[in-house]
Amino acid sequence: MLRKLTAYLFIVSITVLIFLPKETSAFGIGIYVPIVGSGSGTVTDIDTDDEFDYDMKYAGGFGIVLDTKVAKDGLFNYRLNLGMINGDEDREDYKYYVMDHSFGFGVLRTRFVRLWIGHQVRLAYMNYSDETSYGNYDVSGIGFGLGPVLGANFNFGPVFTAELDLGYRVSSYAGTAEYEYDSEYYYESDSADFTQTENVFFVNLSLIFRIADVFGRTSTQPDDEKPDYDQDYY
Repeated sequence: MLRKLTAYLFIVSITVLIFLPKETSAFGIGIYVPIVGSGSGTVTDIDTDDEFDYDMKYAGGFGIVLDTKVAKDGLFNYRLNLGMINGDEDREDYKYYVMDHSFGFGVLRTRFVRLWIGHQVRLAYMNYSDETSYGNYDVSGIGFGLGPVLGANFNFGPVFTAELDLGYRVSSYAGTAEYEYDSEYYYESDSADFTQTENVFFVNLSLIFRIADVFGRTSTQPDDEKPDYDQDYY
C-alpha cells in the first residue's frame, strides 16, 4: 500500500509541474517539516455508534513542497505539500500520508518578505499496524481536511527562502479497523468501520530553493526590460 501511495504522490507532483501554466515557469521547490500540530479528535464506530475522544499531537514528519510564487510580486500563489506525519499522544505510531493544497493571496509583497493568507485543502491516508505474538491489528482510512492558512516567506538572496505557515484544519476520515487473533486454541478475526474527525492547529517550516522566482520579474516581460538582479538585487 505504501509503495502504491508513494508512486501516486510522485505522479501527482510531476503532473502539477507539467501542467503549470507558462506564467508559473518560475517556482520554488524544497522540503518542509511539520514542527507543531496540536488538537483533538473523535472516533465513531459506525455499527455501534460508540465514540471515544483522543488528543492529537504531531511527533515529527517530513515532506516536499512546491510553490508557484515564493518571491515574485504577484497576488495569487498555489502551494503543494506532499509528506508523512507521525502521530503522538493517543495516536502514537499512527502514520498520516498527506497531500495539502494551499491557495494563497499575497497581502504584503516586498523583495524580502511575502505574507500570504488563504485556505488549505488536505487529502490524506492514515495507517496504523500492530503485530504481537497473539495477532495483528490494522487500521486504515482516507481523509479530507479544510481550513484557513497564513504564510510568511522570508527571502535570502536570489534563490533561497525560509517559510513558516500556520493554520487551523478540520479533517474527516472514513476507514476500517481489522483484527486477527491467533492462538494454539482458536483463530478469530473481525473488522469494524469507523469515522473520525480531527481539529488541529499546525505550524510548518519550509526551506525552499527558488528557480527563476525573483521579486518583480514576470515571465512575459522582455529580457531587455528585466532589471539586472545579479547586480542590484539586494
